[in-house]
Amino acid sequence: MRMALRRGYILICLFLCGWVCGATSPCKTYLLPQPQQGEWDYKGSRVWVNDERIAPPIWIATHTELSKWTKLADLPGVDQREALGVSAPFAGAHNGSLIVSGGCNFPDKPVAEGGTKRYYDEIFQLGAEGWKMIGHLPTPVAYGAAVSTPEGVICIGGNNADRSMKEVIRLAVSTGGDALVIDTLPALPVTMDNMAAAYADGQLYVAGGNADGAPCRSLYHLDLTQDSLGWEALPDFPGPCRVQPVLIAKGDRPAQQLYLAGGFQPIEGEQEALLPTELLTFDTATRTWRTECELPPLADGAPRTLTGGNALLWNAHRILYFGGVNYQKFADAVNRPLRMKAAEAAADTVTLDSLRAEATQYLRHPVEWYRFNTDLLMYDTETKRWELLGSHEPLARAGAGAVLLNQQIIVICGELKPGIRTPQVNQLGLQAICHCNRCRYGSFCGKERKDRNGSTTSRGSI
Repeated sequence: MRMALRRGYILICLFLCGWVCGATSPCKTYLLPQPQQGEWDYKGSRVWVNDERIAPPIWIATHTELSKWTKLADLPGVDQREALGVSAPFAGAHNGSLIVSGGCNFPDKPVAEGGTKRYYDEIFQLGAEGWKMIGHLPTPVAYGAAVSTPEGVICIGGNNADRSMKEVIRLAVSTGGDALVIDTLPALPVTMDNMAAAYADGQLYVAGGNADGAPCRSLYHLDLTQDSLGWEALPDFPGPCRVQPVLIAKGDRPAQQLYLAGGFQPIEGEQEALLPTELLTFDTATRTWRTECELPPLADGAPRTLTGGNALLWNAHRILYFGGVNYQKFADAVNRPLRMKAAEAAADTVTLDSLRAEATQYLRHPVEWYRFNTDLLMYDTETKRWELLGSHEPLARAGAGAVLLNQQIIVICGELKPGIRTPQVNQLGLQAICHCNRCRYGSFCGKERKDRNGSTTSRGSI
């Protein structure tokens, strides 16, 4: 009787742990209220086994713990200029070192005052004594994509004031950080800029952006273990084009999964710009795309975009999303020319004057007006759950570099508002706390365990 009671109790614990911690349908945002101590759940449910009322477990916190933000050394200026920061640099890590190169800014005067954009070729490495310039890229460049690999930081495509690029290079530093090696990898089949790239298990992927100067739905793949074969074109992703998206790759070859989010399709003829809110996935084994889910809305219910934002893979199956522009502010800005054209054609002088005034003032608002994304989101690809890990001002950047190094999110430079960069480099530590509950018969948290009689029971979802 006692054994049956105990086994029944364990099954109840497992059921409730899975119900509270796991998703019941794909890709929803489950933020159920935490049960109070002395209760089975937030509803105050009661449980009986064999006519005996069972006391609830002792609940423990279920969250991802964030350490405090710390400020690293600002990225320095060049040519003895003050540090203004850059947007759209290449950023990555190799042999434990943070490497940042390229990028662009307006060094002489702000874009709102007619400033000219400058592109850079300097390569910086962050060491114990701060930033050190260790070399130069083959050409000044920004708006490409970079990934960190065991062999070095791969810098892909990009553009400058003169052209868009298809070149691909790899930056490698020695363990001691005193030597830089630049290797050339197979060039892209087309010029590409404002795209996203991802790496997993020797495989390199590039998606979206502009291809040969036009917004695209392209996906390209390079097997770095046999790169002499060159790039392979994979099936285009569905829906609108995506300029400035984010991309994550996970898993081992040949069955890997890609996750594509954010980006926008510019105005096409009389059609307004589109900001897709779907998270798309691509299965490399079946070579098929599907819609995984919608991005969670903002706190006020407004749609969210990750355009100009960042994505980092953490702990194999969790994706961190942050940064980028505000959906509505960006949509209004990019669609304003088309709306002005329509107002002029309709002789709607009131609307036209209002839109012209907005255009005049657009670059002159304070930073807070643009509402760049401050949320840190985590998507679990196994449980299909979203989790909000707080709101953080250092994430409110567009076009920033982002690297996950030693369990630290490092955010490098980026825009505070259109045309205005920051030289700041900030980092936030991450520590995983298991999404589980603890009762008097043991801990349940996502893997198998042996109960006291040696039989195997599965734990609740992480």
